[in-house]
Amino acid sequence: MYEKNAFVPCAKIINGENYSIVSDYIGRPVQAYNEDGQIVWSTDYDIYGNLKNLKGNKYFIPFRQLGQYEDRETDGLYYNRFRYYDTNSGLFISLDPIGLAGNNATLYANVNDSNTEADVFGLHIADAIYTNSSGITGQVGSFGSQKGGLHSEPQILNQMGGQKGGHLEITSMGPKGDGTTSFFRGKGGKPFPAGPLPPCGPRSNNCDSVLFSHAKSNNMTISYKWTDLKGNTNVRTYHPDGKVTENGIDISAKYYK
Repeated sequence: MYEKNAFVPCAKIINGENYSIVSDYIGRPVQAYNEDGQIVWSTDYDIYGNLKNLKGNKYFIPFRQLGQYEDRETDGLYYNRFRYYDTNSGLFISLDPIGLAGNNATLYANVNDSNTEADVFGLHIADAIYTNSSGITGQVGSFGSQKGGLHSEPQILNQMGGQKGGHLEITSMGPKGDGTTSFFRGKGGKPFPAGPLPPCGPRSNNCDSVLFSHAKSNNMTISYKWTDLKGNTNVRTYHPDGKVTENGIDISAKYYK
């Protein structure tokens, strides 16, 4: 069991018995207690996430760093949803699934500071498909927001180069890359939802205005689709003539203020 809307384990129920899990300041389990308040499992961690000073059965609590689960069949590897993490090297054993878009110079690295950061998914993706004026459709690619503020949308437009006309379809896929909503812990431990998003705004240099301008200057129709926290699918379309619609409603006026 996990804390509500978070990835921090808080309890285990097995064979009708209940156990409480105590985690450290970044969500790693460090102690487990039975119903009588007796400690039945405890550990410390080294900088790579290896267990130190372990007391109890190693696999009684298989949860490790946030988002990781130790696989009994591959000793020393932690399952991290999209790939495995190696505790001997402090690296993932396979390439970052979003490649250079993850702003990961080695493509295998974990986080910059394992004392303060956790890589729960390592993904926030927007997919893009382009159909040119001749009706030929192709995959532009999947792009993740990078550290430092470079969002997915400008990366997609850069990938398009000087392409004119046609229809570019962008779909926000959320932090897991599968279009679903996830929950993360913010300042003070308060959970917050993160899922597929509309184009960012309303600052002047934002993705929304970038898509609007690109559609006009390149005579291109750009559709941006996302599913909100209520499960509603939304589509915002930027037309070559400067018109913008959202779910069929003309919202162009706000772009000319």
